[in-house]
Amino acid sequence: MAAWFASSIVMAASAALIVTTFWLLGRGFDFTDQSFYLMLAQQPAGYELTYGLFGYGLHPLYELVGGSIASMERVGALVLVVLGAALGLVVSNKARMDWRRPAGAQIVAVSASLPLAYYLLWIPVPGYNWIGLVGAIVLLIAMLLLLEAGNGYGSAAAAAAAAILAIFTRPQTAIGFGALYLAAVFLVDPAPKRSLMQIVRAAGLTAMAVVGIAAILPLGTLIEQSKEYIAIFGTTHPLHFSFIDQQLEFLKSAWLWLVCGAILAFILLSRLGGKAVSNRLAVLVCIVVPIISAVILVRTISRLDEFRIGSATGTLAFCALSLACLRKEAAPRLIALLGVAVLIPWVATLGASAAVRPQLAYYSGISSFIAVVGVFIAVRQNMVAVTLASCAGLYLTFSAIQVGLASPYRLAAPVAMQVVPTRMGWGAELKLDSKTSEFITRLRGDAQQGGFCQGGAVIDLSGNLPGAVFAMGGLMPVFPWISAGYPFSNYFAQEYLKRLGQARLARSWLITAETPNTFSRQELEALGVDFAAYRLVDDLPHPVDGTSVKLYAPLADRIRCEQTGMSASQEPR
Repeated sequence: MAAWFASSIVMAASAALIVTTFWLLGRGFDFTDQSFYLMLAQQPAGYELTYGLFGYGLHPLYELVGGSIASMERVGALVLVVLGAALGLVVSNKARMDWRRPAGAQIVAVSASLPLAYYLLWIPVPGYNWIGLVGAIVLLIAMLLLLEAGNGYGSAAAAAAAAILAIFTRPQTAIGFGALYLAAVFLVDPAPKRSLMQIVRAAGLTAMAVVGIAAILPLGTLIEQSKEYIAIFGTTHPLHFSFIDQQLEFLKSAWLWLVCGAILAFILLSRLGGKAVSNRLAVLVCIVVPIISAVILVRTISRLDEFRIGSATGTLAFCALSLACLRKEAAPRLIALLGVAVLIPWVATLGASAAVRPQLAYYSGISSFIAVVGVFIAVRQNMVAVTLASCAGLYLTFSAIQVGLASPYRLAAPVAMQVVPTRMGWGAELKLDSKTSEFITRLRGDAQQGGFCQGGAVIDLSGNLPGAVFAMGGLMPVFPWISAGYPFSNYFAQEYLKRLGQARLARSWLITAETPNTFSRQELEALGVDFAAYRLVDDLPHPVDGTSVKLYAPLADRIRCEQTGMSASQEPR
C-alpha cells in the first residue's frame, strides 16, 4: 500500500508537469530562430536554396495543424510525451518491472515527462533540434528492443525511423546514430551471423524508408536548392569551425562525465566477461559514486542552465549504471546498452557549429531517464530510493522548464507575461507580451493600410527580424533569413541580392532595423538597395530593445490586393 501511495504521488507530479507545460505552450514569439523554423515548415519548396531538410520534415506537421503555431507547439510536446511513455514501457519490460505494479507504473509516468526538459531554452516551435530529440528517443527504443529475440524487425524498423529523422537534421547525426546502433547490436549478440542479419534488416528497412521518403519529396526542387547552396557556401557549413577543437573543448569541460563513463566501462568489462566484481571495487564504487552524484545534483540544482544540465545528467546516468552493475541479478547487457545510450545526446549534436555543452540541454531528458532507470535497477526492492530518484528526475525537468519560462529565448518578457491574444501570420493566434503584441498588431495594420497584400514579397534586410515577415503574412523570396552578425553575413547578403535581382527587389516590401548586429542603411545601400525607390510606411520600436524598425513599400507597386489575387499558395520565387 505504501508503495502505491508513493508511486501515486510521483505519477501525479509527472502529470501536473505535463499539463502545466501544455497549458503554457502557445505563448511568446521569437523573431529569429523560431520564425525561421515556421517559414521553412510553411513552404520548404518555395525557396531557391535550402539549409538542411528539416523544413520538409516539419511541413506535414504544419499542414496537419492548419498553420496554427500554438497547435504545432502542443502536438510537438505531445509527441515527446508519448515517445517518453513508450520508452518507459519498453525499459520496464526489459528490466522485468511490470508497468501495472508501483515501480513499473512510476517509471512509465516519469519517463513521459522527462523529455520536456527540451524547453529549457523555451524554443517551443518544433525545429531541427526537436526532430533530433524525437530521433534520439526512437533510437533508444530500437536499441532496447534488441534485447528480445523476437523483436529483430521491430528494432530494425525503429532504427530506420531514427535514421530518417536524423537525416532531416544533419548527416553527421545520422552517421553517429548508425554507429551507436551497430555498437548496440554487437553488445547484445556478439555472434557474427546473428549480428550481421540484424544489421542487414536495419540497413534494408532504412534503404526502403529513404526510397519512400524520396518518392514523396520534390527531388527536382531539392536538387536545385542544394545546387544554389553549394554555389554560395560550397559543401561546408556556412560557419567554418573546427570539429576537432569543438569536441576537445567539450571533453575538457566534461572530464567528470568521461571519468564516470570509464568507471562504468571497467565494471561492465568484468561483468560481460563472466567475472565477478571484486569486493574492493564494489566498496569503492559504492562510496565514490554517491558522493559524485550528490555533488553534481547540488551544483546543478543551485545553478541550472544550458551549460550544466546536459553533462550533469549524463554524469548521473553513468553513476547510476555503475551502481546497477554491482547487483548480481542485474542484466549486464541491458546496463551496457543504457551505457551506450548515454552517448546519444553527444552524438545528436554532431555537425552543429555551436559548442556542444549548451546543445546537450535539448537531449538532457534522455540522460535523466537513463539515470532514473539505473537507480531502479540498482535498488529495485527499495521503493524509497526509487521514489527519490524519480523525484530528482522530475525536479531537474521542472527546474529546466522554469529556467525557460523565466528567461525565454529572445523574448521581450518572461512567459508569465505572454498573455495578450494576438493575431498574426496566416490566421494564427499566439499569446504575447504587450510590447510584442502592439508591435505585431501595428505592423500588420499599417502594412494593410499601406497596400500590402497577404502573400506579398517582404524582405527582412535587417538580418534579425525574419519573424516580422511571417507576422505580416508575407513571404520572403530566395531564402527566409539573411542572418546578420556572422562572419559570412555580408557575403551571403551580396549573394542573396544577386539572386533576388533588381526587378523582384523593386516589387518587394522591405524591413530594416537599428538593433545591434543588423545591417545598417549604409551597408544596404552599398549592396545596391535604392531606398529612394520606396516610401516609408512605418517606424516602430523593437519590442525587445526599443530600437527603430522601419517598414518600406515599393513606389512602383500600388496595386490593390483584390486586383492581384495573390495567396499563400503563390509563393514568390
